Amino acid sequence: MGLAGELTTIGLAEVFQNLSFNHLTGTLTLQEVDRKARICFEEGKVRAIDTKFDYVDIARRMELAPDEELAKAENGKRRRTLKAFLAATGHLDEAAFDSIITSCVQEELLPLFGWRAASFSFEEGPIKSRVFGKEQLDCNIALDPMAVAMEAARRHDEWDTLENYVPTDKEVLLLLGKPEEELSPKVWKTLEMLDGTRPVVEVVKKSPLGRYDVLKTIATYVEAGWLVTATPEALREMASQATTSSRINLAVQQLESALQIDATDLETYRVLTKLYERAGRKNEAAETQLRMADLQVKRGDVEGALESFERARVLAPQNLDILERIFRLHESRGEQPLAMRAGRRLAEALIGQELFEDAIPLYERLLASNERNVGLREALGRCLEKQGDPGRAATEFRLLADRAMDRREFEGALTYYRKVVTLDPDCEHSRERIDEIKSGAAKSREKRRKRWRATAVWSVVTGLLLWIGVREWSAINGLHAAHHATVTNHDTSFRARLDTMQRYADAVVNYPATRSSSLAQDTLRALLLLEVDRADTLLHQAAKAKTISDVEATLGLAEKILAGLKNLSLPEAEQELWEGAQKKLLAQVKTLRTPAAGVTKNK
Repeated sequence: MGLAGELTTIGLAEVFQNLSFNHLTGTLTLQEVDRKARICFEEGKVRAIDTKFDYVDIARRMELAPDEELAKAENGKRRRTLKAFLAATGHLDEAAFDSIITSCVQEELLPLFGWRAASFSFEEGPIKSRVFGKEQLDCNIALDPMAVAMEAARRHDEWDTLENYVPTDKEVLLLLGKPEEELSPKVWKTLEMLDGTRPVVEVVKKSPLGRYDVLKTIATYVEAGWLVTATPEALREMASQATTSSRINLAVQQLESALQIDATDLETYRVLTKLYERAGRKNEAAETQLRMADLQVKRGDVEGALESFERARVLAPQNLDILERIFRLHESRGEQPLAMRAGRRLAEALIGQELFEDAIPLYERLLASNERNVGLREALGRCLEKQGDPGRAATEFRLLADRAMDRREFEGALTYYRKVVTLDPDCEHSRERIDEIKSGAAKSREKRRKRWRATAVWSVVTGLLLWIGVREWSAINGLHAAHHATVTNHDTSFRARLDTMQRYADAVVNYPATRSSSLAQDTLRALLLLEVDRADTLLHQAAKAKTISDVEATLGLAEKILAGLKNLSLPEAEQELWEGAQKKLLAQVKTLRTPAAGVTKNK
């Protein structure tokens, strides 16, 4: 008898009823878009489904046999079915095994009643063992199709209620404690798995209950408040209460689960790092810090990222990836000193792990931005030597030796040249330099250079002192000449006396270069005090002058003398005399500058 059609016109329950009523044997195939299911019927009863079950895992979850026997069955090469294997050992209740596999088959059948748009076809004939597998067919399964259809209808009515409490199978839930009522072992085992470390779909797979019973249990305890959604905050709160090693390990799993929920929570990374450290798992703690640093870099928090990188480096000092990422971060920000230090640290770690092929290009990269760094070039030479490239190593050490010679560091140069000869015995240049240093010729040249430099410095200092002395002598001589002219030429004309005083004033103005001489200081003070009256007389004569040019020349002279008086340091005994002379000159200057002076323009 052959049946075929669409489930849109005839429901799956009716198909099951027809097959059951006619006691048919054969294979029912359901097809909906890209999914397919095949069900084996025998005399109108459901005998198997083409789902591949993990029978060992089912037996372990249901505690149908000792773990040792299940391990043998799982790892050994057996030709018998699991049921036959365990039955032979005497550790299996066959009826219980059949009952559990029957429940598993029913759980696979129930979702098929939701395939509304599927097509179906029934092929009558003998059971196809290659399709359904000998493991299922070895079990005594005889499900009543009508009972399955009724169970599907009942669950469909309750499903909307369950979805209110468990929206998706990916939901992660957290049990807040143990309910007070007495629980069956299977229910309690299921609730214990809801510890915030795994989604509901995994709990369903590992629970001794069926999928529907698991979801119904979850709905019951969510409604009662014993189960809550595992938020990062709730998981961190649970993790903070961990004290024993087992609780710490559970807390680690909970926080890892929290990061799957929200991978951007920095506080969760910090707490998780501490838990890993408490558990002695430093590598995992370092990896957590790296994940945190990557997140901080994406957020633009470079300072925070560097702190995370450094902490990861302390936790896992041999982790080259950490050192490289610190180096690249400093380099990308243009922080050359910090990048140089991080790069050297990375290169040294590479050498410590004998990764010379990686260390050499890194040293060359660092030298490109700091070509004269002795430490870097010496490290590059040693690295080349250890890698087995004496030619390139000798080139680096020879460059170091030549630069040491240029700096007159003969001991260092001798060490480098000897290293070059060890690496390259045919290097005549290095041998000649070694002989030169040993003979003292280089040291002699250096002594001559030092003597020449000392002579040059002595000549410059002597010339400077001589120049200062000449300037001081000239200034003092000018002061005396001006004084002599003003004293001996009482009867000269107004213009001649004015010119003489101009020489005197020039000497006063040039005097600041000779202030280090006490003789010049004393001479200037004496002359200024002596000539105050003469300056006053000249100013009076200028007031009677007939031309503007005479007035302007006299004013310029008076102002120069005033400037000299202001810069002069007088003893307290002469302070009154100085102030009086200054006031007198200022009054004369003011008088000459008033329009009332009434002079005519010189034609």
